[in-house]
Amino acid sequence: MLLSLLLSCTPPALSEADLFREALAAPSLESALPLCIQLPPPASEDCTVAAREAHKAIDPEGCAMLVDARWRSECFFVTAEAQVEAGDAAGGLASCAESGSYRQSCVQHLWQQELFPLGELSATQALEPMAQLTERYGPYLVDGERQLWREYWMQYAERRPINPMTCVDLPPQAHCEDGWRVATSRRLWQKLKPYASKLEPGPQCMAMLPRARVGADIHPDAPELARQYSCKTHSGKLPWTPIFSTSPPR
Repeated sequence: MLLSLLLSCTPPALSEADLFREALAAPSLESALPLCIQLPPPASEDCTVAAREAHKAIDPEGCAMLVDARWRSECFFVTAEAQVEAGDAAGGLASCAESGSYRQSCVQHLWQQELFPLGELSATQALEPMAQLTERYGPYLVDGERQLWREYWMQYAERRPINPMTCVDLPPQAHCEDGWRVATSRRLWQKLKPYASKLEPGPQCMAMLPRARVGADIHPDAPELARQYSCKTHSGKLPWTPIFSTSPPR
């Protein structure tokens, strides 16, 4: 009788889903990991990686102990991101090197993580930090300096209109004209997406576009370029080719 009472008072064992949720809700990594190891593999390693990511763990040693190649690689990936966020870019790159098939994606996440906030800076202010990023990540990219600067200009354009006169006083390594055209084109395409699938070639095309100055906040010539370009779009898809193929005015 007593045994029956004791058994009836014993709480039911947590399901795997409950253990996983409790691990992610744990207040610290130290309290999360004992819950994760109660799960059968590979769920235990999935849980471990998720807990490390949630708590921004920066010690890569814990990743090396994981058995499953997928979760070990994922562990180094999320650790690299946490290391860069903590100011250890060299450690982040070292962890990316251990991330197996995720290595290229891992490095991309790192430079984007560092570069995206630079869009808040003027191009002159960005020269030095961009030079540092180029030195750090350029060797991992096919066309490192140009690719990084293009992304800077895209981030810049997300925050303010682009004036081609910005390029006049910048050194060549800022890749200003190239980045300006790509960033402007992307912003213009984003403006056109709601209309592109409705357009058809022919004399009625111009009239189908709204008379609002589509893209006028990007560049004074953008509305007319938008109308001309869109009327040549047969598939409803906007190809990744800069609209502005000539050099911006000086």
